Amino acid sequence: MLRGSRFVKLWFIPAVLALPPFGACAQEFKPVLSGEVTQGENFRAEIGSGLVLVLTAAEDGWTIGVVPKIPCEQGNDYASAALNVPIRGYNALSLDTSYGKSAEEAVAFNPRRFWYVTNCADYKRESHRMVVSLRSYGYPEGEANAIIGKPGGAQGRARLVILDSKIDAEGRIQWLRFRLDRAPPRRHKGLVDP
Repeated sequence: MLRGSRFVKLWFIPAVLALPPFGACAQEFKPVLSGEVTQGENFRAEIGSGLVLVLTAAEDGWTIGVVPKIPCEQGNDYASAALNVPIRGYNALSLDTSYGKSAEEAVAFNPRRFWYVTNCADYKRESHRMVVSLRSYGYPEGEANAIIGKPGGAQGRARLVILDSKIDAEGRIQWLRFRLDRAPPRRHKGLVDP
């Protein structure tokens, strides 16, 4: 009986030491900021690496974006929208009641994982890809398919976690408290969860 006990101990300890730390994969995302936003107001805060988290107020919520702190020459539009599908539909960047979503459904979509561009060169390329994606009929089929199907460069990954919220009697999101987590950039491979 004692001998079997030692055998278990001898094999158990090396096996445990060889395992990655508990939750190592889940810990890839690191918190970078917490914030609160009220209906009708924009939110803007630096998140490091020359980037800014922006929640742009809409009539029924916010649009999430990560943009360069210093605007690119072509402007800080939401090129990240080309990286998050569906492009013409409700996605992780839509924190609102568009596309027939209720305020309860918008807040329940939690956490929101999304991709974003990390520099002006990628911003310019992804802005062009967005235009081609939305107006592909104006481009030769082969060119449009090549552009739409191949996002380039290493893309940033983030997770917006809604910590608390209030929805009014009219079914509008009154305010949100949230946390933004970032993960190391990696190559975007199409329709893959960041």
